[in-house]
Amino acid sequence: MDNRQGLLEKISEQRPETLDAEINEQAQKKLGSSRIAVTLLISLLLLLAYTAMQFGIFLDYDLKVVLALLATIFVILWVGFDLGLPSGENFNKVTASLVTASFLAVSALPVVFVAILGGDLSLDVLEYEEDGEEITLTLRKNGIGSDSFDAEISISWQESIVWSDNIPFAVDKSDGRGDYGTISLQVEDFYQGNAFTGNSQQPETPYTLSVSVDDFNWERTLDSSFLTRNVTGASSFVSGVFSDNPDDCQDKGENCLVGVTLMGWAGLDSGSTIPTNLQFSSYTVNAVLMEEGDIAISYPTISVQKTAASWSSSDGRFGSGSATFGDINSEIRFEGSQIDPNSGSLTYIPLSDFQESAGDYGCYTFTVDVTPSGSDEIVSSITYYEYSNSNSQDIWKQESSC
Repeated sequence: MDNRQGLLEKISEQRPETLDAEINEQAQKKLGSSRIAVTLLISLLLLLAYTAMQFGIFLDYDLKVVLALLATIFVILWVGFDLGLPSGENFNKVTASLVTASFLAVSALPVVFVAILGGDLSLDVLEYEEDGEEITLTLRKNGIGSDSFDAEISISWQESIVWSDNIPFAVDKSDGRGDYGTISLQVEDFYQGNAFTGNSQQPETPYTLSVSVDDFNWERTLDSSFLTRNVTGASSFVSGVFSDNPDDCQDKGENCLVGVTLMGWAGLDSGSTIPTNLQFSSYTVNAVLMEEGDIAISYPTISVQKTAASWSSSDGRFGSGSATFGDINSEIRFEGSQIDPNSGSLTYIPLSDFQESAGDYGCYTFTVDVTPSGSDEIVSSITYYEYSNSNSQDIWKQESSC
């Protein structure tokens, strides 16, 4: 009897431990199922993103991003399935091999699909060269097949085809996004006139690019800013430079005119006083300041080639002889030999450098003529100024006429 009671007591003491072990085992099984489900879900989402990138559905193809996605997926699978370290005691070679093989097979499917069922061409970016001379077309190709093509290209402007050609090209380059080829178009071959008109009623007449390669066709509107380079507007202005130095003024009074600052503008006529700058325009500028019928200043001809301006400095009489015009704005500065202390580093032309004119009181006319390269048309601006003295003060004032 005592033996039976002792045995029952031992069994009763061990049953809670057995029950606890069974509960823990069931909890672990439940936790393992949840862990596997979460692992597969996260991996699937990342795999979908990877596949969408391969086909250009999600973001642009980037090799670094693709490799990062694949590495992340593999790490999640390895940790999620608790494969452990290859050198560890709990490492399961069979499970690790199955996971690795499955990962490689699924990752390769989008690449194989693109290679076998792909072969599409696409017109990618259009690059506008900084010097304004070329437009480069990038055509991308995926899949297997020929890498040599003929492109039928035409450019239309104002509802007419202004240029067309058949251009062979090869897909012989590659980058992180895949294989591609390029075609370069020379702007001088098709440029006919400004894409931007400056007219508020019809502000733009853009150029249209059409490309056909085999059964693929694309159409793009070209950048109108890049294809606006004919000068249609000019402006002019003369400001007086004054001094209160008695040696400068002599018998003129307390404040007298010692020189003038000449300024001009050349660009696209936009209806305002100051035209819009044109970075790719080429033109010449001639400027003359007249006192009645006498030449006060006949400025040397300025040649401008895509913002690079040059002229004869006449040993510093007309400044440095070179400058940049049209890059930031349409302003043209006619440099002189003297620095105006009241305007920073601006230079002016002193009265002593006047040519036929004596620099007397009276009416002055300033004319700026801009001649676009390859054109006989002249874009002009004429402004008028009255030079006088009142109460011992010299006055330089713009007028509507003389």
